[in-house]
Amino acid sequence: MKNYQLDVASVCHVGKLREKNQDNRIIGQYILEENPQGENVYSSSFSTKQPILFGVFDGMGGYHSGEKASFLTAKIAQEKVWEKDNESICQTLLDICHEANDLVVQE
Repeated sequence: MKNYQLDVASVCHVGKLREKNQDNRIIGQYILEENPQGENVYSSSFSTKQPILFGVFDGMGGYHSGEKASFLTAKIAQEKVWEKDNESICQTLLDICHEANDLVVQE
């Protein structure tokens, strides 16, 4: 299996209209902490033979607690990626969507 060298970066900030950053992201296993303050800049280089999950979790269009919804979704994605070694990538993504939706609705 081929080894891939990846250089990745992300920038996340509150934007012009909100008081809180409602967005989150996942790069491999790394997500933003709950309730990130200010601008968050992340960059890294790594080598891998395994698939890597990259995801952007947008807030909820100004709804209250959009930052919590995006954090919970990123957290579910982080957990699912590591427990689903034998499943297909498509099934893992579907599981993330269903579990995150259920959790956000419950919250």
